[in-house]
Amino acid sequence: PFMYGDAIVKGNEFDFVVDNPDQYYKVFGPPKLSISHADYMIGLYGSTLICDDGELQIGIGSLGDSLAYCLIMRHLNNPLYREILDKLDVERKFSAPIRNLGSLYPFKKGLFAATEMLIDAFMELYKNGILKKKVYDHVMLQRLLNSEKISEHFDKDILQVLHRNKVIHPHLCQSDMEFLKKFGILKTQCALIGDQIELPGGERVKADLTNEEAYLQIIEYGLGDKLQGGAISHGGFFLGPQAFYDFLRELPEEEIKLFLMKPVSKINHLYGHEEIDRLQRKNARFVNTCLMMTLAGSAVSDGLENGKVISGVGGQYNFVSMAQELPDGRSIIQLRSTRADSKGELKSNIVWNYGHITIPRHLRDIVITEYGIANIRGKTDSEIIKRLLNIADSRFQESLLKQAKKEGKIEGNYQIPEKFRSNLPVGYVEVLNHYKKLDHFKTFPFGTDLTDSEIRIGKALKYLKAISKKKNVLIRHLFSAIGLKSIPDKYSPLMERMSYHKKVGLRAKLYRNLLVV
Repeated sequence: PFMYGDAIVKGNEFDFVVDNPDQYYKVFGPPKLSISHADYMIGLYGSTLICDDGELQIGIGSLGDSLAYCLIMRHLNNPLYREILDKLDVERKFSAPIRNLGSLYPFKKGLFAATEMLIDAFMELYKNGILKKKVYDHVMLQRLLNSEKISEHFDKDILQVLHRNKVIHPHLCQSDMEFLKKFGILKTQCALIGDQIELPGGERVKADLTNEEAYLQIIEYGLGDKLQGGAISHGGFFLGPQAFYDFLRELPEEEIKLFLMKPVSKINHLYGHEEIDRLQRKNARFVNTCLMMTLAGSAVSDGLENGKVISGVGGQYNFVSMAQELPDGRSIIQLRSTRADSKGELKSNIVWNYGHITIPRHLRDIVITEYGIANIRGKTDSEIIKRLLNIADSRFQESLLKQAKKEGKIEGNYQIPEKFRSNLPVGYVEVLNHYKKLDHFKTFPFGTDLTDSEIRIGKALKYLKAISKKKNVLIRHLFSAIGLKSIPDKYSPLMERMSYHKKVGLRAKLYRNLLVV
C-alpha cells in the first residue's frame, strides 16, 4: 500500500523504476499467532497502565495483539472489563501502579502511535475508536494543543491566541498565510495581496489582526472548519497479515494520511527533533517483550549466555531509554513467567542472574507477567527483588527468595506476602475459560490468514514437539502411529497441506500417522 509522510521522495532519488507485471507478487504477511491464557493475562495487566491522551508503542506478536484486545474491551465494554479485573483481583493486588500510572476508563481523547514497526494491532485500535489522538509537526501549535489553549475545532479567538503566543504576526505576512492555510486555520482560497487578505468570496480586508472590523471579516468568511495535517500514527515501516495491507490500501486518501511514515531515526529516539517529540509523546507507554528478567532488573531479549543470538534488539533499547528521558514516559517490559526447556522441564523466566543482558538494570522500569505488575523504576535492590518475586510463578518463588537472602540482598526474615503466593495458572485459567464460553478471549480475536487445516496442523506439530522431550510419551505415541492401519478420509486436507499425499515409503507413512494420532 502507498503511504504518505517521509515515504514520499523526489523522483531524482531513483535511478531505475522496474514495472513488470510478470514480476508482481503478493506482499508477505506473517500469520497471526494464537493468544494463550498467559498472554491474555499479560495484556490485561498492560491495558491498565495505558493513559488516555497518551502515546503508545507496541511490538508484533501475540502479546501485542493481547494488549490491543484488552484495550478495546476497556474502551467498548468497560463494565465487562472491570468485572474481569475484579474476578482476577487485579485492583486489590496492584492498585498503586494502576492508580499512579494508568487508568481503567474508556478513552476520550484517545491514543497516538509512534512505533518503529506499524502493525495490524494499531489497525484494530483505530477501527475501534482508540487510536484517534492527532499530533501536528509544529512545535508551537502542538504546545498550544497540549495546554488546551486551542483545540482542533476553532472558535473566533483562534487567530488572537496564535498572535498572543507569537505563532503569527499581528500584521499577517506570507509565511503566516502559508502556515494558516497548511493547517486549515484559514481556507485555502484565502490569499495575501499586498497588505490585504482576499477572502474566498473575493472581498479584501486588511491583513491586520489588531483591526477589529478586519478580524471579524476574516473569522466570518476565511476561517477553516478544523485543524488539518494531523497524524494519529508515525511509523518506520509496516508489517502484518494480508487483511492489514488490504485495510491500508482501501483507506480513503484523507484517512491514509493519518498514518504517516517517518525514518526510524525519527521514531526511535529524540535526537535532532527533541522539542516536537517531547510534545507529541505525552503520557508515552513503550511496550516491549523480553525472554528473561533478572532479579536485579536487567532484561534478556535477544541472546543467550553462550553467545547464541536468537533475536534482534530492534528498537527495544531505544524506546526503553526514551521512556527515561520523557517526564511522563514509561517503559513496560512484558514477560511470560515460565518456559519449558529443551528437556521439557519447566523453568522460571525470572532468574537470579544471567550471563547476557539486553536492557541494563539502570534502565529498569515496569515489568509485567501473567501474575501482575512490578514497578521497579528508581527502587533499591531489595525493593526490586520483592516486587519481581510478587509476579514470579509460585513454583519458583522460594528458591529465588532463598538465593536473594544468601547473597545478602534481602533481609533474612522476609516472606513473600500471602496474596502473591498463589501465582499458578489455575488461578486465572478458570476465570478466562468462563469468559471464553461467552465468546471472549478467542484464540485468534482478530482473525488469521491460516486456514482451518493449517491451525489443526499447527496444534498437532506443537504437541509432537512437546512430547519429543518426554521419552515415555513419545514411545507410546510412536507405537500408536505404527499400529494405525489407514488414515480416515477426513484427514485428507491435512495430508495434502503437508504434501504427505505425494510421498511414499515407510518414513512418509510414519510421519502421516504421527500427525493423525
